[in-house]
This record gives sequence, structure tokens and C-alpha cells, in this order.
Amino acid sequence: TAMVRQTRARSKAKSKAKARTAAVSQTAALGVAKGLTSMSLHSIAFGRALFPQEAFTRTRAEGLGLDVWKLNKDFSEEAARLVAWVDSGVGDALQRKYLRRLLFS
Repeated sequence: TAMVRQTRARSKAKSKAKARTAAVSQTAALGVAKGLTSMSLHSIAFGRALFPQEAFTRTRAEGLGLDVWKLNKDFSEEAARLVAWVDSGVGDALQRKYLRRLLFS
């Protein structure tokens, strides 16, 4: 019986560790998805010249080795609205698992 208790305790510990790993992995995946979505939409806005070039700042994407253009939210009300929509609206929809597809046209 002592061995059964030890086996059960180990099994519970392994289950808890797996659950923690899954939660961390899901959180990390969400962060990556938000970051890539944000970078993509800012770069599309730059490429389509939705705002003048001075509205953007060229930055280096961490860990990706890419230069990306980030829209400066202080440039105008429209820029602030787009940045808020991308960062808050899209990010929130990703987190709640509402967003399946995004069309930026």
C-alpha cells in the first residue's frame, strides 16, 4: 500500500507538471501570435503607405533577425486608433480564442 501511495503521488506530480508546462506553452504561443500579428499589420500599413513614412519607426524583431516598421501611435488620432485596434482589439480576440481569421483590407 505504501508503494501504491508513492506511485499515485508521483503520478499526480507528473500531471501537475504537465499542466504547468501546457499553461506556459499556451501563454508563450499567445504572446508569439500577438507579436507576429502586430508586426504584420504594422508592416502592411507601412507597405500600403496608409500613413507617411515619418509615422513609422524601424525596429529589429527580437529573435527573428528582421527589420520591421512599427506605427507610432502618437503620430495622429488615426494612427493611435489603428495601434489600439491591433494591440487591444486583435490581441483580446486572440486571447479569448474568438479570432480565426483576420482580413486587413
